[in-house]
Amino acid sequence: MNRRDRGRRSRPLNPATSRLRLPDPAGMTTELGWHLAVNATRIPGTREDSIARYRRALGSALGHTLDRAAWRDTVEGAVLAGGAMLLWSKALALDAGTAHARGEWDWWVERLAALC
Repeated sequence: MNRRDRGRRSRPLNPATSRLRLPDPAGMTTELGWHLAVNATRIPGTREDSIARYRRALGSALGHTLDRAAWRDTVEGAVLAGGAMLLWSKALALDAGTAHARGEWDWWVERLAALC
């Protein structure tokens, strides 16, 4: 995080202006996974709302929307990526009994279990 970013509220993810630049589709998947794991709880609405906003912004940036199968694969990959990056921190928060930890943990476990 650079100095300009410190103290700012998280903003909804916008694939057109994202700083994360990885080859697609890994870039989209990793970026959305990071957003779900780190920023989604800081932005009004649910993670599903964030996913829908991301899809709309991505479609706008690309000039077309991904078909259902490609979008499903992107979201599933994002859940796997987000879990791989930060599920350990969700487990520590749950163990420590921090506020909202149970809901966080349950969201991730439910979505990861659905992928098995």
